[in-house]
Amino acid sequence: MRLFISTLLLLCHFSILAQTWDPTVRLEMSNGITTISTTIIFVDGATTGYDTWFDTQYLDGFSGWQFGSLIDTQEISTNALPLSLLSGVSTITVPLFFETTFSQVFTLSLVQFDNMPSGWQNWEANVFDNQTGAYLYSEWNEYYTYTFSGDTGTSYNRFTLNITFPGAWSPGDGELGCTASSACNYNPEAEFDDDSCEWESCGGCTDPIACNYDPDATIYDGSCLEFDECGVCGGSDIPVGACDCNGNVLDECGVCGGDGIAEGECDCDGNVLDECGVCGGDNSTCLGCMDNTACNYNPDATEDDGSCDYTCCPGPGCCTDGMYWDWDAQGCFITNPSDINLDGCVQLDDLLDLLSAYGDCGAPSFICGDPVDHQGYSYSTVLIGEQCWFKENCRYLPDVTDSSVESFTEPLYYVYDYEGDNVLEAKQTSNYEDFGVLYNFVAATSDNICPSEWHPPTELEFLELIDFAGGPEIAGDALKAEEGWADSYIEMQGSNGSNSSGFTAVPNGYFSNATGFTRLYTYGWMWTSTSIGELNGRYLRLFTHTETAGTTSASNFYGFSARCIKD
Repeated sequence: MRLFISTLLLLCHFSILAQTWDPTVRLEMSNGITTISTTIIFVDGATTGYDTWFDTQYLDGFSGWQFGSLIDTQEISTNALPLSLLSGVSTITVPLFFETTFSQVFTLSLVQFDNMPSGWQNWEANVFDNQTGAYLYSEWNEYYTYTFSGDTGTSYNRFTLNITFPGAWSPGDGELGCTASSACNYNPEAEFDDDSCEWESCGGCTDPIACNYDPDATIYDGSCLEFDECGVCGGSDIPVGACDCNGNVLDECGVCGGDGIAEGECDCDGNVLDECGVCGGDNSTCLGCMDNTACNYNPDATEDDGSCDYTCCPGPGCCTDGMYWDWDAQGCFITNPSDINLDGCVQLDDLLDLLSAYGDCGAPSFICGDPVDHQGYSYSTVLIGEQCWFKENCRYLPDVTDSSVESFTEPLYYVYDYEGDNVLEAKQTSNYEDFGVLYNFVAATSDNICPSEWHPPTELEFLELIDFAGGPEIAGDALKAEEGWADSYIEMQGSNGSNSSGFTAVPNGYFSNATGFTRLYTYGWMWTSTSIGELNGRYLRLFTHTETAGTTSASNFYGFSARCIKD
């Protein structure tokens, strides 16, 4: 089947004031299989007569639509159709023509009505079947379908499209304009809205306290701003890092845009260094004890003030007549080797003592504080109460193990953070120099770790040391070295000790199979020789963040430091 549909098309334009619309009406024709559609468009630049226009390509045997239009059966000979020309005209009538080549059932549908001008909104539309007297009827934005039958070889002039505008405007109906009171161009005199309303030309900031207040604005557009702290409307305040609106920054004295400490001065108050190197000082700090063997020796003093004190212990106060205190060795030594009886004088009594010992070929007796040689290293010693201790960690290192190896039963030797197996290389590391060796329990209690007449300390010997140093609550301060401990740990202060005992415990950290090498500078743990069963041993615990000291148990595979004590 081939369907031909022809109509008259009059292209019209509605122009109200400066407003232009392109009203459209779209029709669809379907045979149940294929649907074709066309749009009657009323636009500017219309011409009269019967113009042919195709809006679609051939589709499955269907041709495009041909259109004409009549308004109250009048032909309009103009390129523009102002609304005033339609005064009193209430209906646009479009005759529809078609021809069929064989019998077919068709549907005709009104499916789109858009862009009608203001005052023409309440329209009604229908397609009237002149043969049957039936209507396909539609209201605004509705969809209606009419079904009819076409006969073979018959041409039809039986349908009429009627668009009725019961509310059409005419010059006598009142003034046209914008009727929206919120619009910039609101016309209170207008009785019919012409779709000319707009809301942009009068938009602006309507807040009188805003820095960009617009007294002529009647619609708030969200643009209101305020002064920032620098007095800039809508500004972003003082820049990050600056101290004022000019971009200056604080100097080292806290002055915005300042020049800092002046050349030749030592602080922000204008002070200068005195002769002792003290900022703002009066030169008095140069006075002090200049004897480096005294307890209160002042290395910065340039003039001795007679205040030297020799009563402290550890210090000169520990030494008897004829002996002196060595601060580096932390022990007392004979001042004059010829002063045999240590009375401070070399006289007849010393000679008699020498003669009484004539023929005695024994080795000189050891005095605590003397160095002790062992395995090629000379250890410092210190007398604490009645105990004589190594004052540094053991360095005995027959072989070295990396952190991948651990054992409960075999002696193992570690150097903190060293992951090789070369003993000479391990001994050249700073951790070996500063902290000695970390031993598992078996290695720390072996026979070779201490020299002859010395032994690894028992837990009871460590507890005696703690008691002498002031007890568990404060002994850590007396036992810890004066430097090397971390300044803080878990936000708790403590760090270095006073080392008033001379024990000089260092923060050697430890080794475990779970963490590897850890806690350097914050933990100082040492094995005792006391075991708990076959797999655990007791050890001394010292921390950077507390002054306490005590003993507890750990598995034998841990790597802790070790000390020796005199038999």
